[in-house]
Amino acid sequence: MSGNSEQDDESGNTDLFVSPESQRLHEYLSQLDQETKAVITMQYTPDPDSMASALGVQWLLEARYGISSEIIAKGQVSHPQNLTMRNVLGIQLKDKPKYDYEDYGLVIVVDTVPQNTGFQDEFPEFHVVLDHHHFDLDLPVTDIRAVGSCSTIVWDHLQQVGVDWSTDRGVQVATALLFGLLNDTSDLLSENRGSLDIQAHSDLITKVDRKKLQEIMLYSLPSYLYDLRVMSVNNKVLQDSMLISSLGSLTRKKRDALPLIADEFMRMEGVETVVIHAIVGDHIEASVRSKNSAINVHDFCQRIFGEKYAGGKQGAGGAKTPLGFLYSADDDDELKQEICNVASRILTQRILAFMSGG
Repeated sequence: MSGNSEQDDESGNTDLFVSPESQRLHEYLSQLDQETKAVITMQYTPDPDSMASALGVQWLLEARYGISSEIIAKGQVSHPQNLTMRNVLGIQLKDKPKYDYEDYGLVIVVDTVPQNTGFQDEFPEFHVVLDHHHFDLDLPVTDIRAVGSCSTIVWDHLQQVGVDWSTDRGVQVATALLFGLLNDTSDLLSENRGSLDIQAHSDLITKVDRKKLQEIMLYSLPSYLYDLRVMSVNNKVLQDSMLISSLGSLTRKKRDALPLIADEFMRMEGVETVVIHAIVGDHIEASVRSKNSAINVHDFCQRIFGEKYAGGKQGAGGAKTPLGFLYSADDDDELKQEICNVASRILTQRILAFMSGG
């Protein structure tokens, strides 16, 4: 199969690829037939960086290798800004693939690893991972780099193959990637920002649809968020620089109040680490934020919530831990509230004990 890029000749010569990561990916994708069924997936609950990365990889497969693909995510897009991004940019995102899981010859994971997608038991194998969180994986292709966003990695791959950014698709992808980059690096202010992130930002800012980008950044806040803010203030436990608060029981539609409120509390004077949690269905979900350089957020999340159910990166993390036998859909509201209260007390005690070295 011959490529479409001017940077590669018809023989498949890969010497013209600047980065070894792009060369490895190119060599693997070049051996696939254009009729290969391909799917791109991400973390259970999609965020801007993961959606942008998936969109960029989808374009890479089409433009360079002639391979069509689907984008899927197990969980719902419920964060109001993420919904705005998906709708404004027209990102086609489904909760399951079109064909049987075993029919896919190419399964690509972006912005996370297979075990965090929710599809780890459905697909018989995974082939490619692009991510900026540290994990040890044994797959045909893994491109895991110490950069601020996965969008930066995808931009680098697109740059290597010389795509036409001036097309409608190019502008769509550039807008998504720039917002994904900005979102995951706190507007390039986070400590995990690297030189490649700055290069990607400098390039993408010249290619975006500024009107659509502004529409995404100035998204509307849902009315329920204001009530949950009050609850989070009333329920907060503040010890030293650690703040913990419960939002009680939330519907799946409202669960994205967790990261919104966690981010807001991080701006409170004297607060360095925040854990906001709630019961969502039959799980305890949490958003964790920290600017304390002594705290490894990934390790912290796994120690508190369990290795299988939590993880993070520098400064941010999350968890989704099953309640097990404590949960039943048949429980009345009073019993559910008692379970919320008990879970909140246990979680708070564990976090404070961990922070004190207990």
